[in-house]
Amino acid sequence: MHTDYGKIVRKARVDAGITMAQMAISMGVSPAYLSAMECGKRNVSEAWLDRTKCFFRERHGLIVEGLECAADISNQTVDLSNLSGSHRFLVASLARLKSLSPDLELEFRKLLGTAEPHNEANAK
Repeated sequence: MHTDYGKIVRKARVDAGITMAQMAISMGVSPAYLSAMECGKRNVSEAWLDRTKCFFRERHGLIVEGLECAADISNQTVDLSNLSGSHRFLVASLARLKSLSPDLELEFRKLLGTAEPHNEANAK
């Protein structure tokens, strides 16, 4: 089953009119390597994320929205190293919340400018 990252990359391939095999050849990796990342069996590194965005932008003229957040969700990690101490605390506090009311989630979404809620069923 594809992760959120995999779903976004797959849609971008469809929009670009290419197959996974064609993308793999163009990027110098095997289709199995791409599949492992798209299915969550391999983490998506920052370097690979940059390569993927560049691939779609430069070769196919596509800006792939949401790829960074989808990779973070797939990897189940968020890099905090470039954040200030107060921002790290905020991210950690939010991550530790056990539940969020729908109203409060909507307020966070408005504040962050995120369009759609993450579907837990899609993450597994």
